[in-house]
Order: sequence, then C-alpha cells, then structure tokens
Amino acid sequence: MSVFTALCHGEPEPFDPGIYTDMNRSAYDRIPALSCSVLKKWLSLGEIPSKFEYWMKTRWEAPPTEAFLIGSALDCRLLDRDYSSRYAVAPKVDRRTNAGKAQWAAFEAANAGKTILTLEQGELVQQMAYSLLRSESLDGVFENCTKASVCTELFGYPVKSEFDLFNPNSTHLLDLKTCRDVSRKWFANAFLDYGYAEQATFYLTAAQAAGLEKKIFDFIGVEKEPPWAVKVYSFNPYENVKHSIMFEACRIRLARAAGGLVTRLERNDWRDDQDWEEVEISEWALSQAKLETLQAA
Repeated sequence: MSVFTALCHGEPEPFDPGIYTDMNRSAYDRIPALSCSVLKKWLSLGEIPSKFEYWMKTRWEAPPTEAFLIGSALDCRLLDRDYSSRYAVAPKVDRRTNAGKAQWAAFEAANAGKTILTLEQGELVQQMAYSLLRSESLDGVFENCTKASVCTELFGYPVKSEFDLFNPNSTHLLDLKTCRDVSRKWFANAFLDYGYAEQATFYLTAAQAAGLEKKIFDFIGVEKEPPWAVKVYSFNPYENVKHSIMFEACRIRLARAAGGLVTRLERNDWRDDQDWEEVEISEWALSQAKLETLQAA
C-alpha cells in the first residue's frame, strides 16, 4: 500500500499520469499523491509534526471555512456553468414562525444535495462574479479557460495539482483569489505570508513535469467588499530576475518539504523534536533592545 494513501479522502483511487479536464473534486481527493496544499501545510507545521498529523487526520471532518465556501462557489459560478444545480441561496425567512418553518422546509426539499449559501453569501458571490466578468483586463479569460487537474511526478514523488483556470494554448496558469485588498503593497505581503510564492512555483513546476509549456502564473484578485475591485498580478520567473530567485528558492523549499514529509509518512512517526532550543530573537527586536539600552545609558 502506498504511503500516500494517508493523504486521501476515502478509498484511494489509482491514477495515470496526465492532464484531466473532467475530474471532479471527490475523485481528485482520492488520488494518493502529494499536493500543493499538503506541502504548504507541512511547511507551516513541519517543526511540530504532531500538529500536521492531527490536521491530516481531521481535515476532512472540519466544516469548510467561509472563505473556502465563497471561493468554491465563485469558481463554480464563473467556470462550471452548473451553479444553480450545485448551490442554492437561502431565502430570508423567520424560522421562528410556522409560516417561516414551512417555507424553509419547502426550500430544503427543493434544494436537497446542494450547498446552501446565506443570502449575504449569495449576494457576495454574485457581485464578485459580475465584477470579474466585466473587467477589461480579463476579457475572454473565463470563456476560454476551464478547470484542470494534473497528475505527474515531481521531486521523485507522485504529485497532483488542480488549476482554477487552464487554457492549453496559453503559457499562463491563472488562479482566482478572493482578497481583503488588491493593492500592490497588500498583495506583495500576501505573496509571501500566505504561501502564494510556493503555490505558483509548485503549479508551474508540476505543469512542466507533465509536459505543459507553462511559464507565467497569474493571480486574479477580487476584493470581498464594494466596489469589488479586480487586479491581476503575474509571477514570471523566466523573465523577471527577482521572480527567478524566488522561484528557485521555493522549488528547493518544496523539494525539501516533500522529502521530509515522505520520510514521516513512511515511518508513520509524528513525534515532535524533543531537543531543547534557545529562544530566537529577531533582528528587529534586537535593534529595539540595543536602542533602549543606548537611550537608558
């Protein structure tokens, strides 16, 4: 049995390397392979392996966050074209009254099996979708792209990737981000703080390993409040020197993370490091301490 079965949701499903444009999420989650989300989580929790083990075993049971729910609904609204068959927006009713209870029961019966959005969530998805679709910078993007999944080998291990926006005739990969802010300064910080750099590197590298000529990773950001501003930021490691340096660093980081995680999976050993360590003091805190000492003197 593959050590990667521990990363699956449900019964593992063998896969053939390739590019898939018709794979549903349930099938994707059963593929025994490393993914970007798994490696990013290991990077953030790798120094405390017991936390990763807990996340690995419980992540499928946790209810989706609102950010994930909104993001998935927005993806569906823009790309899958079956939004109404998968999502339903709850009516505003007073379920404390008999009439409200009856109306809610009828709504649930008519939408059995669908993901239910609140009225506010449904309005948010609608407004963001409208803003994205009318953005001049994205003219033709959603009409000519589809979701796609890639199964390949990377760093010597099986990996899988799920692309939001895939066009086989373009050198670009695109990803949709719902953001609090799409300003240049905020996104520059998010690129590092939220693992966007690792995500772009992983997806580009996996795509190339699968034989795809993908060179640029584009983040399509849309704000989650009025006026639902839209901004696209590109990560271009093959032409931009700074991007290239970050790309290489992230690739090394991901390769090391993959090796460390696979070792833990093979040994099924999630014990935390018991070595005592000295407290680490940041350069900023050290500078402040020196300044306070000089002022006191």
